[in-house]
Amino acid sequence: MASPLTLRQRKRKLQAKENNRVDTLGRTRLMWLMDNEPERMLELYQSGKILEIEDQLARDIQQADRYIKERVKQGMSELEAEDRAVELILAPSGGPEQSDNPPKPLPPQLKEQIIDRVEALEEGFRRQEANKVVLLHRK
Repeated sequence: MASPLTLRQRKRKLQAKENNRVDTLGRTRLMWLMDNEPERMLELYQSGKILEIEDQLARDIQQADRYIKERVKQGMSELEAEDRAVELILAPSGGPEQSDNPPKPLPPQLKEQIIDRVEALEEGFRRQEANKVVLLHRK
């Protein structure tokens, strides 16, 4: 019989679940941006402004997260709220990609390079966050 999880283990498990959700939502938004704003994404990537892409993703995910939490409070299931957040905020239909004059798509290899750079940046942020030390005693 498995022993019950400690508070620390439960927190880690919840954090891993939250990180996975954020990663999924972030990747969804990044793919939408690359498909619907390819010139802007290419310009930011080529000029080394990956932080601007990451900043945009963070703002969009934060907005989606607020939407999800509000809808769950109103009684919507978390899965349904996430689906609606994707439809309304992260990957809305009717973007430039679906217009009569869609933008020229980024080559798949370039998309992968952008995804790799953004993910590497996010991983660096996570490592920094994990290495922060909080003093719990008085000086």
